[in-house]
Amino acid sequence: VMLWNSFATADARLAVESLSLLPPTPRGAGWVSYLRCHDDIGWAVDDGVAAQLGIDGGAHRAWLADFYRGDAPGSFALGAPFSSNPTAADERTCGTAASLAGRERARREGDEAALDLAVRRLLLGYAVISSFGGIPLLYMGDEIAMCNDWSFLDTPEYAEDSRWVHRPFMDWAALDAAAPGSVERRVYDGLRHIFDVRRRTPALSAGGETYMHRHDRLSVLAFERRHPVHGRFYGIANIGPTSVSVTVDALRWAGLEQPVEVLGDAVSIDGPWLRLGPLSMGWYVDAADVGVQPPPPVAVRRVDTTPPRT
Repeated sequence: VMLWNSFATADARLAVESLSLLPPTPRGAGWVSYLRCHDDIGWAVDDGVAAQLGIDGGAHRAWLADFYRGDAPGSFALGAPFSSNPTAADERTCGTAASLAGRERARREGDEAALDLAVRRLLLGYAVISSFGGIPLLYMGDEIAMCNDWSFLDTPEYAEDSRWVHRPFMDWAALDAAAPGSVERRVYDGLRHIFDVRRRTPALSAGGETYMHRHDRLSVLAFERRHPVHGRFYGIANIGPTSVSVTVDALRWAGLEQPVEVLGDAVSIDGPWLRLGPLSMGWYVDAADVGVQPPPPVAVRRVDTTPPRT
C-alpha cells in the first residue's frame, strides 16, 4: 500500500511515517514482502498518520482508489474496483503490478515515455521489497510485466469477482518470444539481476532490523538495515518520475561509498550531492564493524520488517 501510494503521489512521507510505526517482528518469525498478490489492495492509510501530514485519511483512500482505477487526473494506472462500499467510502483495487505501474495505459496510448516510466516503477517496486525485509514474493506474470486479463468478464463464474483481472494464465509465448530491448526482456532480466544481487548481499539476510530515514526531498524513500553478523545496508530510492538530489551526507554518516547495486539511471556522487535519477534506487553496504551495533543516527525510528498489511 505504501509503495503504491508513493508512486501515485511522488511523496514518500506517508510511507516513512507509517512504516516507522509497525510493531517489532517476533523472534523466530519472518514475513513475506510483496508488491502485489492474488488478492485485492485495501487502501490501509491510517487516519492518525495521515493527519500528521495534513492529509484527510478518508479522502486520500478514495483518491487512491480513483487513481488506480485510472480515473484520477494524471493517473498512469488501469485497475478494477473491488468490494466497493460507497456508504463506508471504501473501495479496494485489483490489477496486475504492470497495469497498476502504467504499462497497460502506456501501451494503449502509444506513449513510449510513459512505458519507460512504467517499467522503472515496476523494477523499483521489486528493488524495495527485495531489500526492505522479509522474503520477497514474485507473483506469477510480474517477471514479464503481464497486464490485466479483462477476459474474466466473459466468464460467468468469474465476472462478478474483479480479482480475476490479475489472475491470468501465464503467457509462456510472451516469455519465449521476449526479444532484447522488449519490455518483457527488460523486466525479466532486471528482476533476475535484483534477486541475484540480493542473494549475494549478506547484510540483507534474515535477522536484521530495519530503520526508516527522513529526508527533505519528498520523493526520497530511504531505510537502513542492520544485521548482527553481516553489517549494515542502506537503501535510498527516488520514487518520483524526475531526478532529485540529496546531500551526500546521507551516505557519509555510515562511511558508505560504493554501491553494490544501482537501479535505473545513474545514482552517483557529484561533489556534495547524491544524485538519484527518475524511479531509481541505490543499494549500499558497510563491511566495517561487522557484528558491532552502532548507535541510531539522527532522525531514525526503529521499524519492523513487516510489509504493510492489506
